[in-house]
Amino acid sequence: MAVKKIQIRPPENDYADVLHPETDTTMVLLPDGSVLQDQLVAPLASGSATALVIDMPGITSYTHGKLFQFIASANNNGAASTLKVGTLPARPIYLEGTTNTAPNLIAGRLYTVWADNTKNCFFLKASGSGNAVAADLLAGKTATTDNGPITGTMPNNGSQNAILTITGSAKPTKVIPAGYTSGGTITAQLASSLASKIRDGETIGGVRGTLVVPIPYFAEWTRRTSSFGATSILGVAYGSGMFVAVGHEGKLATSPDGITWTQRTSSFDSSGINGIAYGNGMFVAVGYSGKLATSPDGITWTQRTSSFDSTYILGVAYGSGMFVAVGQEGKLATSPDGITWTQRISSFDSTYILEVAYGSGMFVAVGGRGGLATSTDGITWTQRTSSFDSDSAIYGIAYGNGMFVAGGFAGTLATLS
Repeated sequence: MAVKKIQIRPPENDYADVLHPETDTTMVLLPDGSVLQDQLVAPLASGSATALVIDMPGITSYTHGKLFQFIASANNNGAASTLKVGTLPARPIYLEGTTNTAPNLIAGRLYTVWADNTKNCFFLKASGSGNAVAADLLAGKTATTDNGPITGTMPNNGSQNAILTITGSAKPTKVIPAGYTSGGTITAQLASSLASKIRDGETIGGVRGTLVVPIPYFAEWTRRTSSFGATSILGVAYGSGMFVAVGHEGKLATSPDGITWTQRTSSFDSSGINGIAYGNGMFVAVGYSGKLATSPDGITWTQRTSSFDSTYILGVAYGSGMFVAVGQEGKLATSPDGITWTQRISSFDSTYILEVAYGSGMFVAVGGRGGLATSTDGITWTQRTSSFDSDSAIYGIAYGNGMFVAGGFAGTLATLS
């Protein structure tokens, strides 16, 4: 049977062709001369990624507003691109609502453009959806919504960082501007000038306190059960939230509150422990026969090589990043960590050194025959005039409130400030 193509007339015509029952889309001509089948099946664009070509027989001109569909065969990466339909001249493709912005075509995706004869170009028909407005979109970015294309106006504030320093009762603030931020860090810290308002030994907001809170004196002290029995206690130190007491027969006990005490294994066996100090996160205990042990918590102890051989170690102190241990025969040693010890020249010759203390940037060691020496680093020592007679031993020394106080034989006491 002969096949005749039937043309669909424009609506303004006063007649219309009647389709034969066997008519299909390849037999129907549209008013612009194109075949209906060509309009229903989107062709795969040939040419290149930026110079696209689609073959649509029967199209002899670009009708203003006419739609064309194609499937991109390659990514154009947002580069300027043109579309050529059949034998008609190529025209640039722009995003709808712009005058020179090329679309980002992606291979395998279907696109619809419409011809604009006033600007002699194609506009990519908006196909997005959503209810966003310009203020919801980052400045410089574009999108298409139900209301058409939009260009973002949301400011890009980048990273938001600040250090908020608390200096008093006022609360410092950091205003985060409206818009987009990529993140950041807001750090709160106390001003170093507040150290005098924080209890000594406490660290708050990066500031270590220096406030010494006087302990109210009561007429009576309360006796506690020490866990030492009748064994003498020779020294007590505090650090890292723990009291540690030491004494004869290698006994050592700890308490978190000074009230309830627990005996620990000291690693001194039955040798007496003469003194203890805390510093740099470490307890150091010293005693008979050159024994010396360390502990980070006061509970678990490790014996160390003290460099005193079998000589008794009688005292230990910590200050300015250094432990100083003193003992019989004028021996004196230093250690930055409590573990490795080095003997130093004490300036006491062979006279016993009975105690050592640190304060106001200075170590002071005291001993037999009224001996007293000072050092700013624990390494180099200078003998001083102590005001104690040469036959009077100085048994103890302590520092506080800007003053050293030394006490010794026959009730002798002296101060240095």
